[in-house]
Amino acid sequence: MLSRIADAQYWMMRYTERTSGILRILRINFITSLDRTDDYSWKPILQVYTRLNDAEKEAMSHRGDEVLRYMISHRENPYALRNVVAQARENARGMQDHVTKEVWECLNGLYHKVNSNELEKAIERGEQIIFLSNLADHCFLFNGVTDATMPRGEGWHYMNLGKFIERAIQTMDMLDVRFSAIDYDLGSTTNIPYWRNLLLTLSGYEMYLKRYRGGFQGRNVADMAILNPEFPRSVMYCLHRIEQIINSLSHENVGGTPQLQKQIGRLRAKVEFVEIEQFTSAQLKGFLTETKKDFYQLSSTLGQTYFAYQ
Repeated sequence: MLSRIADAQYWMMRYTERTSGILRILRINFITSLDRTDDYSWKPILQVYTRLNDAEKEAMSHRGDEVLRYMISHRENPYALRNVVAQARENARGMQDHVTKEVWECLNGLYHKVNSNELEKAIERGEQIIFLSNLADHCFLFNGVTDATMPRGEGWHYMNLGKFIERAIQTMDMLDVRFSAIDYDLGSTTNIPYWRNLLLTLSGYEMYLKRYRGGFQGRNVADMAILNPEFPRSVMYCLHRIEQIINSLSHENVGGTPQLQKQIGRLRAKVEFVEIEQFTSAQLKGFLTETKKDFYQLSSTLGQTYFAYQ
C-alpha cells in the first residue's frame, strides 16, 4: 500500500474519532448546564479544545450558545467540528478507491450536516440537544458503516491505529482537565454530577455503576478510565488494541514493526503495572502528562515507519 494512502486512512479515523468525542462532550455538558441551577462553566471544554487565551475563555465560559457556535462552526478554531470533519473528508476524498462507497457517503453526509445552517436554527428554536444528538448519531452510523463494509486488510489496520490512538489521548485529556480542577485529588468525593458528567462524556457511566459499588470517588473513576481492559475507552483497552494491530501488521510482513512492537510493549507495561490506589496527586498529574507524550511519540513513530514522514 502507498504510504500516502495509509496516512490518509490513519488520519481520516483520527479526525472522525475526534469528532465523535467532541460531540459527546458538547452534548453532555449542554445537558448538564440545563440541569444546574448555578452558573455553569464551560471553561474545562475550552481549555482542551480551543486556543483561546485565559481572558477569552473566561468571557465565553458561561455562554453556552456561544460555546456551541465556536466549537461547531467557527473557522478560526482548529478544533471546531466544521474544520475537523473537513479534514476527515479531505483525507477520504484523496483515497476514495480505498474506502467503500458507503463509508464515503456517510462521511460526506456528516460534512454537509456540520456545514449547514441548522445550528443557528436549532439555537433559535431552543433545540440544541436535538441538533447535537443527530450529529452524534451520525458518528455512530459512520462507525457502524465502516465496521460493516470495510475489508479487513492492511488499510483497516491503519484506520484502527488512528482511532485508538485518538481515543486514548481524548480519555487522558478529559481526565486531566477534570482532575486538575480538584488538584488531582484521587480521594475526592466531589458531588455526583461532577463525576457523572465525566463518565457520560466517556460513555462509561453505566459500566461504572455496575463495577464500583462504593459510590463516586476520583480514584475509582481514574481506575476505570485508565486501567479497565473491558472499558472500550480506557487507556489500557486502547493499548491492547493498538498492540494487536501492530502484531497483525508484523504477521503480514509490513516493514518496521519490531521497533513499534518494542515501543508499544514498553508503553503497555508502563500503564498496566501502575497502582492507582497508591498514587499521590502529583503522581497522577505526572502520569497523565507523560503518558500523553508517549502516545504522541508513538504516533510520530508510526508516521516515520509507515507514512514516510521525515
